[in-house]
Amino acid sequence: MAASPVPHSTRRGTGNASMTPGPSVDIHELLLPRTLDAFDEHVSARDAIQREATPAAFAREEAAFCRAGVLAAKIVSLDLPRGMKGLEALALALTVKHERCLDEGDDVHSDLRSIIMAVLAVAGGALPAGHAGFSEREH
Repeated sequence: MAASPVPHSTRRGTGNASMTPGPSVDIHELLLPRTLDAFDEHVSARDAIQREATPAAFAREEAAFCRAGVLAAKIVSLDLPRGMKGLEALALALTVKHERCLDEGDDVHSDLRSIIMAVLAVAGGALPAGHAGFSEREH
């Protein structure tokens, strides 16, 4: 998990009344723990493949990665956050969503990585533990 465990667009909210944030809390912050838990499951499953490279192990890893990605995408689809913790939650969701998915040779992808890292630096956050980088070549 990130050192500060709690990381765009003006699209729609979740519509989940049970998760309505208070006046100083962005819903991004409320959804982040589930996202990071799913990411931790993905990292554990990915590490388990090193010990047991079976079809079942690969399926567990893929399912955990998909769960984390779906939860991260939900955070990204919310209205823009209002506070620093919400912005950090958004940046962390983007790290989960784009783990090993960005092309280092693409300027837009490089810019996205730079923005994510800058937000985390300003917010005092860090990449989630076990994050494998943003591209296939990054470690």
